[in-house]
Amino acid sequence: GIDYGEILPWLGYMLSGAAGMMWYSYWVTAKGYGAAGNNAKKRSVAPKSLNPEDRTRLKGWITQVNLDTTVAIIGALLITIAFLILGAELLRPRGLVPEESRVAEVLGVLLGGVFGAIGFWFMITATFIGFWDTVLSDQDGFGRLHANGTSILLKGYGYEGRWTDEKFLKKVFVIVLVTILPIILFAIFGEPVGLLKLAGAIEAIHIPIVTGLVLYLNHRILPDDLGPSRISFWMTFAAGIFFVLFSVAYLLSLVYPELI
Repeated sequence: GIDYGEILPWLGYMLSGAAGMMWYSYWVTAKGYGAAGNNAKKRSVAPKSLNPEDRTRLKGWITQVNLDTTVAIIGALLITIAFLILGAELLRPRGLVPEESRVAEVLGVLLGGVFGAIGFWFMITATFIGFWDTVLSDQDGFGRLHANGTSILLKGYGYEGRWTDEKFLKKVFVIVLVTILPIILFAIFGEPVGLLKLAGAIEAIHIPIVTGLVLYLNHRILPDDLGPSRISFWMTFAAGIFFVLFSVAYLLSLVYPELI
């Protein structure tokens, strides 16, 4: 049978990379890079009201972002495959199995066998930095994504008020969704690996929701010539369906393990 608990950490890693690509557009805007640098102050723009010249320039910018995203996703995929190959080639012959929370320690021992104590502590430090970087990017990225999406949806239905203020919404999501709730879950599960598996499950369930919202917002806000191509639309739709099925399979494996 399929051990979904073993798949979820790797799936969570890949999904966090994909989410980072989505947050990329928010970070570009916040830093004022490219077209975002033309406006010192953020102002709301209705895409359907853009003139032909602005639409042409925007198409070029969308092409650039699509290229960056594609290269980044392919790079993340190659890195993940490389890790799997290295694990099979280096760990298996030596009988090293990175069990649960000892992953960094086992990899540190492997590198330490080549470079000594310096190699061991280098791996431990690199692992810590990698996890801390993920925490910070998740907090900032999810805060921006959910704040922007919530504001757009509420304004679309005519609601105006504090809950459409993106700065306020970002603080709420960062404090509650990606800080307080994870601390509570960690206190319940106790083990980092258990929390990592849960995070992978949440990511898998979260992706179809984000996918559906993105496609809906594109359809509602963007004019046809600025919207995604049919190939992009249906590939994104297919990805959402895949993660719906995967999420259902995982939940069934928890409730009815004998079926999987």
